[in-house]
Amino acid sequence: MRRQKSKLQLVSPTRQDWKSAVIHSLFAQQKAFVLSPSKAKIAQCTRRAGKTEAACVCLLLAAALNPNSTALYLALTRKSAKNLLWPKLKKLKAQYNIPLEFNESDLTAMLPNGAKIMLYGADQENVVERLRGDAYCICVVDEAASFGEHLDYVIEDVIEPALLDYNGALIMVGSPGPTLTGPFYRACIDPGEHWELHKWSVLDNTYLPHAREWIIELKNRRRWTDDNPTYLREYCNVWTEDPDALIYKFVPGRDYTDELPGACEWHHVLGVDLGYSDSAAWTVVAWSEDCPSGYAVHTEKHAGWIPSQWAGLTLALQSRWKTDDTVIDCGGLGKAIVEEFRQRWGIPCEAAEKSEKMAFIELVNGDFREERFKLLRQCEPLGAQYRALCKDKSGNKEHPDMPNDLCDSALYAYRKARHYFYREKDIEPMYGSAEYWKKTEREMIEKIERSMRQDNSNWLERALA
Repeated sequence: MRRQKSKLQLVSPTRQDWKSAVIHSLFAQQKAFVLSPSKAKIAQCTRRAGKTEAACVCLLLAAALNPNSTALYLALTRKSAKNLLWPKLKKLKAQYNIPLEFNESDLTAMLPNGAKIMLYGADQENVVERLRGDAYCICVVDEAASFGEHLDYVIEDVIEPALLDYNGALIMVGSPGPTLTGPFYRACIDPGEHWELHKWSVLDNTYLPHAREWIIELKNRRRWTDDNPTYLREYCNVWTEDPDALIYKFVPGRDYTDELPGACEWHHVLGVDLGYSDSAAWTVVAWSEDCPSGYAVHTEKHAGWIPSQWAGLTLALQSRWKTDDTVIDCGGLGKAIVEEFRQRWGIPCEAAEKSEKMAFIELVNGDFREERFKLLRQCEPLGAQYRALCKDKSGNKEHPDMPNDLCDSALYAYRKARHYFYREKDIEPMYGSAEYWKKTEREMIEKIERSMRQDNSNWLERALA
């Protein structure tokens, strides 16, 4: 993509309006990023570096300069989109008297010129099809390191064509992730002629002048060395692989498979994680007493569905896979949902057991390491979520802002699978072989010993007869 001049250059720093004031509030690295004329740019930053604030200003300026347009903000989930951008928009409105009108239900912020800033989560139902229907003056993809490989498709087939009408800009924003994979990683490492790369850290954030001393104290307290992956990634802005930062120890080259082993009698378990604003997810796990491994064979997720739609898909999957068990987590919706599934729609199911979640995740990880749990390749959305789901600050739980719906639905099904029943069958030695005569001798000795024990145990009965 040839870099073209941006309309943002038309903003005069001396003009006394909110646009000029907002620009002057930025520190040097933010300002260079916001005012860059590039139509495809990246902000690779550490935590607390002010990257989302810079992206917020880009959205506001693009919307102000393009009447009746749409400025798109895309995050990993609808919840994270609201948590990340919504407070910053409201703060800027209050600080600089920006004439924004907020619609809380559909997460849009309107300017008087008819332009709107629209927030979306990539987990929303049919999000790709929804994004096709509009023209954008700018698109910001936040949390870009956590998106899966499908981000390439979303950008190339959906977003970039929608920027044509306004000659709009495409922006990716994020921090280095714990895995060296994905479109954001590749763009940061090799931006080429397509992307303009901007990098800065929390140490450049002039609004946090004590950051250096705080990081040194944290590093000493946690006894981090200079090559500690978390330190490098979160505070030095360096890409470094860190499997320990991930909840699941899923390795694509090891844990994907093309098909189930043959000559097995398969049982199927359906795990369901319900949600309305967040996505509802379904995963089917296959297991057999004739095979040492369990397999995720089907997975899908949908947002914004109502109970009748949940029930319809659950019934369809039960019928398709001839499931033995269905486990449903109704989350904050209440266990009455499970009872309604049973009584109203005749769905045989049980409420998910959620205790000791992290202990069962460790069982999954143990099976990953021993190649006793695998995914069919059509379950790539589940694999992508396994590769992205990070630990929280404590290092003991899942990060609260990252989607885990597919992972949870798979975990509920995994907990009911019984592939651990598998036992290797003894192979009978060939008649006349050395192994055959050893086995025969061993069986004869065991038979004599059993007979002698039986005789000894009955001596008192014989003596009293």
